[in-house]
Amino acid sequence: MMTNKIPAEVLYGMIGGRWQPFHKGHLWLLKHACNKYEKVIVGIVDIDPMNPPVSPNEWPWFHPAVNPFTFWERLAMLHDVCIEAGVFEQIAGVIPWGHALKFGWEEENYLLPPPNRRVLLLPLVRDEEQQRLSRLREITNVDAVTDFPDEILVYSASKIRSAMYHDQPWEQYVPEAIVDLIKRIDGIRRVKRLYEHYGLDNIPYRTP
Repeated sequence: MMTNKIPAEVLYGMIGGRWQPFHKGHLWLLKHACNKYEKVIVGIVDIDPMNPPVSPNEWPWFHPAVNPFTFWERLAMLHDVCIEAGVFEQIAGVIPWGHALKFGWEEENYLLPPPNRRVLLLPLVRDEEQQRLSRLREITNVDAVTDFPDEILVYSASKIRSAMYHDQPWEQYVPEAIVDLIKRIDGIRRVKRLYEHYGLDNIPYRTP
């Protein structure tokens, strides 16, 4: 995903996530980034869920059971939702990020604009983001996002996947474009298959 005529000195806002799946909380962050920065780069973390860059024992978010959608499916999610939200022209690119904690380190710099022309937007929603903030500020410019609406806390990919598994309503938590895509790829069946394969008691961050 790439747009044309990018100004030479533009400051890029950057957001990253696993997008498993992309939900309305993510949509708020995407729109916030597009409102604040002329161009936005979106990173897809954990590009190969079956071969994570860090052991799930070290970083449970990389457990295969909580990453049901492939890189290409998440790329399609971003493509469709950016069109639906009317921000497609502001997206400078969608890139793979191996590991969110390594963002900005030398091995990933070849994917990114120069350090003085990029700002990572980090929503301080969970304690984990608070812990990462000081570390990330040592390696890249960080825009700590704290002015998000309270209702953003309602949205959780873990809750959405759990609702899918238990045949509960989940569509209201994701943009319409994502509902359509998940149904087209039979994503609910995949979530159920992964939960059953690994066992509910072994799935990290699973909600009841």
